[in-house]
Amino acid sequence: MNARGNAGRFLVGLTCAFLIAGCGAGTTAPTPAASPARSAVVATPTTIPTVTPAPASSSPSLAEDLQAALERMVETQRYPAVSAAVVLPDGTSSAGAAGMSDAAARTPATPDTSFVVGSITKTFIAALMLELAHDGVLTLDDPLATWLPELNGDARFTIDKVTIRQLLGHTSGIANYTGEAYLVDVLKDPSRRWTPDEVLGWVGAPLFAPGTDFEYVNTNYILAGMVIERATGSTVASLLRQRFLVPLGLDRTALQPQELPVAPTAHGYSEVLPGGRDGSPVDGWDDSGLMPSASIASTAWTAGGLTASAPDLARWAAALYGGRVLDAASLDDMLDFDRDAAFTEGGYGLGVAKGYDDRTPAVGHSGGVPGFRAEMWYLTEAHATIVVLANTDSASFTDAYLSVQRLVVEHLGP
Repeated sequence: MNARGNAGRFLVGLTCAFLIAGCGAGTTAPTPAASPARSAVVATPTTIPTVTPAPASSSPSLAEDLQAALERMVETQRYPAVSAAVVLPDGTSSAGAAGMSDAAARTPATPDTSFVVGSITKTFIAALMLELAHDGVLTLDDPLATWLPELNGDARFTIDKVTIRQLLGHTSGIANYTGEAYLVDVLKDPSRRWTPDEVLGWVGAPLFAPGTDFEYVNTNYILAGMVIERATGSTVASLLRQRFLVPLGLDRTALQPQELPVAPTAHGYSEVLPGGRDGSPVDGWDDSGLMPSASIASTAWTAGGLTASAPDLARWAAALYGGRVLDAASLDDMLDFDRDAAFTEGGYGLGVAKGYDDRTPAVGHSGGVPGFRAEMWYLTEAHATIVVLANTDSASFTDAYLSVQRLVVEHLGP
């Protein structure tokens, strides 16, 4: 999926990249995965203070207005379910949900419901990579050849020239794996779990020489995940849990397929799956426990496999962009939108995009797989965080986010 520019907003979801989805069920405990048999360089992780979640809201009016807005979305936009969370500058928060997480079973969505968040996953992976660089495990200027020498000689990856930084900023020139052959294969068996090495089999010829252009490519973050596991000897899921999820109290966030989503979970209703059409979505749940299906969850992995509740994501964005996750130099590196401005029009840093509009500047990310849409943004002038999630791939979801943003901006006042 190409995602250029920031006029209006910088859309970087996975909805157009992953054209298959399903729904999910979850467990309350992540499923551990076997540690990869790889060499390890271990460093003491950067310490994040344990965070006690803020009270539900210091403003009943905001909580009431947010809930009313979500109920209107379900009624007027026909979203099966929608969930949202807001963290205000003083750290207090509001959350709400409306509609059905499982339409067939008539299960109401709640703020605790887990949704697939797609490319918002990339914000966690980029932050983890920056922490590993800070701790001396690797450097962002390491070529892929340092960590993935088995790809040497494969012209699709040019591992002697592509750096980790170029992966995170989508300037590697490596092609996307989510093409026609990918779609054919994952549609054959939605319950199949694919490995990262198998995912690389769908990658075609390079798009351009490394560092000479920008193309939003999910392959970059699959490779980033592989580098992280090779450099640490641990799974990405366990590292995220140790370094971010536990310290920040994000107990409803999980990285698929190495972990199962945390219940309760939402079914995803897609208009782009086979059998789905505009106004008539289908539910493609495959009974695997992964969301939206085992094939999509496993092939998305570090590019888009994360599941989370809206309050978890809001706490994550408030902590990350508010300077409570990375050290100052690493956060500056992540938010350096000038480095590749010639290619991105100043719209993408390292796992972070600029949006949403010129009147309300923000940083964050969009995400989606068919059946799910997600928006996570930190308003840089208002210092407020907004997350909106839905179990639909409706093209009208941008308006849903903007309606919540307007509500928050009006609440904060001039």
